[in-house]
Amino acid sequence: MNFENNYKKGVAYSFIPSELQIENKPELNVFPLNVMFAKYKIENGKTIMGSSVYEPDLMSLRQSEDEWSMRYYNIYNNKNWLEIEYNLEKHTYYGHKFINGKSVGSADGIDWKMFFVHFSGLGLVNGERCKFAEVTQKKPKEDKTDLAFLWWAYNAEQIDDLMKEDKIRINEWVKGRLKENPHAEAWEIDED
Repeated sequence: MNFENNYKKGVAYSFIPSELQIENKPELNVFPLNVMFAKYKIENGKTIMGSSVYEPDLMSLRQSEDEWSMRYYNIYNNKNWLEIEYNLEKHTYYGHKFINGKSVGSADGIDWKMFFVHFSGLGLVNGERCKFAEVTQKKPKEDKTDLAFLWWAYNAEQIDDLMKEDKIRINEWVKGRLKENPHAEAWEIDED
C-alpha cells in the first residue's frame, strides 16, 4: 500500500500514555494508565478524528518469574482488547491488539516510548469501536499589550517604520479602544 492510499484512508498518530499509578502498588507502573489509538481524516472539508481508548483490567494481571501481562478493554466495546506484556529481565514490551476476537496487529519495543510509538501507531482498524469528533482549531488570542506597545513606540518615534500588516492591526486595536471608551486618548496611524 502506498503513501497516497494511506492518506486517503486517514492518517494514524502515536500516543505515549502516562504510567498506571495505584497507591501501594508501585510495581504496576510498568503498565500504562490507558492506551489510545486514533486516526485523522478530512471529510467534507472538515478534520475528523476517530479515537478509541483502552483501560486496564486489573483482574487480568498475570505474573510469572520474568514476565507480567495485563488486558486492556476498549471503553466503547469490550470485544476489542489489548494484551500488554512486560519482560522484567529485559525491560521490554510486547503488545497485541484484538478486534472482535481477531488479532489485528502487534508491536514491541525496547523501552516505554518506542513501544507505545509503535503500538499506538497501529491506529484504528475496521470494526474497532471508536468515537468520532470534528477537530476545531482555535485562533490564538492576540496579545493586546504588544499592539499597545507598538502603537506607543511608533507614535513616540521609537520605531522608524512598521510593516503595513502591523499598522492595520494597530488601527483595529485603536478603533476597538475608542469604541469601548469614546473619551480614551488614542489615534489611528497612517497605514501608508
